[in-house]
Formats: sequence, C-alpha cells, structure tokens
Amino acid sequence: MIAFKQKATNTVAIICLIIATFLLSIAAYKAHTASFTHDESYTYNHYVNSSLKTTVLFLDNPTANNHILNTLLMAVFSRIFGNSELALRLPNLIAYLFFLLFTFKILDRAIANRILVVISFIIINCNPFLIDFFSLARGYGITVFLTTASLYFLLTFSETSKTKHYTYSLLFALLATYSNISSLYFLCGIIIAYNIFILIDFTGDWKTTIRYIIQKNKISLIFSALTFSTLAWPIFTLSKHNQFYFGGENNFWSDTIISLIHSTLYGNYYNGYGEKTLIALSTITLLSIVLILWRAQAKNKILLIVYLIGGIIITINTHHYTLGSKLIIGRTALFLIPLSTIYFCFVLHWISNTEKLKFLAYTIGITIAITAISHTTNSYSFEKYANWDYDKNSKEVINLLENEAKNHTQGNIVLGINWLFEPTLNFYIKTRKLNWIDKVNRDGINDKQDYYYIFESDTIQLNEIRYKVIRRFNDTNTILAKKI
Repeated sequence: MIAFKQKATNTVAIICLIIATFLLSIAAYKAHTASFTHDESYTYNHYVNSSLKTTVLFLDNPTANNHILNTLLMAVFSRIFGNSELALRLPNLIAYLFFLLFTFKILDRAIANRILVVISFIIINCNPFLIDFFSLARGYGITVFLTTASLYFLLTFSETSKTKHYTYSLLFALLATYSNISSLYFLCGIIIAYNIFILIDFTGDWKTTIRYIIQKNKISLIFSALTFSTLAWPIFTLSKHNQFYFGGENNFWSDTIISLIHSTLYGNYYNGYGEKTLIALSTITLLSIVLILWRAQAKNKILLIVYLIGGIIITINTHHYTLGSKLIIGRTALFLIPLSTIYFCFVLHWISNTEKLKFLAYTIGITIAITAISHTTNSYSFEKYANWDYDKNSKEVINLLENEAKNHTQGNIVLGINWLFEPTLNFYIKTRKLNWIDKVNRDGINDKQDYYYIFESDTIQLNEIRYKVIRRFNDTNTILAKKI
C-alpha cells in the first residue's frame, strides 16, 4: 500500500512537472519575442538606471509605475545580461518557476487525493491573464510568487505551530509589498488570519487574552514596523503626487471581482456565457465560506485560507470606506486569482472527503480543468498583452523604420506618434542605440516630422499633410505613414 501511494505521488509530481515546464516555456517564448510594452518601457527609461536611493525613495519622477523590487531586479539583470526583452523580463520568469513550485507544494501537502492535485494544478495555472504577468517586466508576477510562498508557509504553520514558519510567511508577504504596494492588503490578511487561528481555541479572561495576543504578535509587530518604516515615505510621496488613481470606486464585488473575471476571460466572452459562468463560480466560492465556517473543524488549512481571504476583504473595504482609497482592480488585484483558485480547489477536496459527494467533486474539477485548458489554448496570445495590446507592433515599427533609414538622407528621422507609444519606442531607440532617429515625444503631430506612427483615428490630425501608408496594422488599428 505504501509503495502504491509513493508511486502515485511520484506520478503526480511528474505530470505536474510536465505541465509546469510547458507553461514556463510558453511564458519564456513570449518574454523573448513579444514587443516591450508601455509600462515596462517607462520603468526602464525612468528608473532602471537611477540610483538605489532614488528608486527606493521615489526621489525623481514619483509614479506608481515604479515597482521597487522589480525595478531593482531589472537593473541587476540588465547589467548582467544586457537590455533585451528576455533579460529584463527574466526576474518574472524566475518568479514563475518558483510560483509553480510553491503551487505544487501547497497542493501536495494539503490535498491527499492525487487526482485532485493534478486537477487543481491545472485549474490554478491555466489562466492566460496570470501567465501574461510572468512574462512581463512588471512587479505583478513577482508579487504573485511571493504571496503564494507566503501562503505556503502560513499553511505550514497551521501544521507545525512553529514561529519560524509564520516568520517566513510574513517575510515573503513583506517582500511582496515592495513588488506592488497593493499587496499590503495581503500582508494585513496574513496577520489577521494568524491571530484568528491562534485565538480560535484559546480560553481565558480578557487580561490573559491580551497578554497572549501581545506575546504571540511580537513577530507581527516587528514586520509591521519594518513595513511602515520602509514604505511610509514612498506611499506619502505617491499620494502627494496623486498616483493612486488606478482602481474602482463602487464596491468590492463590482470592481475587484468583476474586473478579475473580465481579465481572466482575456477578451473572449463566449457570447456572454463566460462571464456568467465565472460570476456563478465566484458567487458559489464566496458562499462556500459560510458553509466552511459552519461545518469545518476549527483548525485546518481550508479555514485558515477563509480567515486570510476574509482579512484581505475586510482590509480592502475598510481602507476604501474610511480613507476613500480606490479599490484594487485587474492587475493590481492579480494576487487574488491564485489565492481564490487555491481556496476553490481546497473546497473541492473538502467535498470529496464525503463519499457521497466524491463523484460530484471529480465532475466539477475535471469540467473546470478542461474548460481552463481550452480557454487558455483559444485565448492566449504570444504577440500581445491584454493590458497593453496597442504595443503589439511597436517593435515591428522600429524594424520597419530601420529599413526606411537606409533611404533617408536628410538628417535624423523625426517620428510623430500617439503619446501611448512614447515609452516603448524610446526604449528601443535607447537600447538599440539608434542614432539615426530622434527621441520621440508627446508633443503631438506636425508637418516637421518625417514619419508617423498613430492610430487610424489620429489621421484627422494630419490635416493637409500629404502622406502615404507604409504599413497598416489592422489588429491594433494603427498605421505607420511617411510624409511625402
């Protein structure tokens, strides 16, 4: 029997390794081939070559674009491997490797049913929006890895009750805040979940309880102080410059949850059925929290995730309704996707422990896994990123202009653009050392320019300027044109 279980475990590990290798490969290919994007380029152009002090303290050009840990890693990797797209995106690819590893470790330790481990691994990882951010030079992918690692050690703490595991959980959560400030909500959720967990079976008068809480939260207080001392100035600076403008203003469901549903769909709505299905699954998942709290045993992993999710939701809403902060949406809420899907898979496992419901759990899990594979296969693009699809052809435009430059004899090429393309085009001009073209700007379109890379809708701005279209990009509704 033991030998059979070991064989099953090894088989599951191999299957998950194959899946992980495939997913990592497609992310790496995209990181190597896809054009750099607006936000990646802005980070490189303004922060990567800045001093450590300037980057960490937002001393120059303070914007929320500067994801501190990602910026520092881009700087390190650019000095080692150069300024190619792959080199600058490599930190997130490495983060993806560790994310896949920690995902498997969580499932392997928490789910006894080997079949459900594989099903769960597919459900969690087959999400085109999630994969995107592990092939981008932004802080979001790194954040997802760090929050998942934090979750792993929190769950490990629930087994061992060892302070070191909770410390590791806080450490990874703290690092996540340097990757993206919105993961402060996750750090708060970790502390809340921990305190509920340690108090659930504790009995004593209020004085004893307070002493117990203080004693058990020494590590929490240290990390809270460390977080405040290191992030207070950046947050103050960003707030002073009105940089926290991205987000929702309505409520957690319509802004955060619905935005993640739309992001997961990746532009493929399946005649409205995709959105309806994910809304139904999200509703059931949230409602399951009530059932879990009612029926589950006091101290187990699924309850700990319930406490974590609850702590995050409470923190987000408290921040929104008391201080008027924007609700996290889309990519800023990305860490909620693996967290919620891991929780969903834990619920499936919990259901499968009831013999009468085992078939139902298998049916639901297999159906969702197959659907996730199909959706990712049909929707995933190697050429563009959902949030910056307009930059799909930016690298190709530079390549076309290189050919045009051979016949351009009157000084440098002056390129007029729509402002959205400024960071990416300047990234390629800078990193490729294209001395034959002037740095582009956001001053608009005029007759002093030789070429134009603009949206079709921008052609009205050309007025009486005579031009011919060199290339029309129907997928982005853009044109590269030459003044004649």
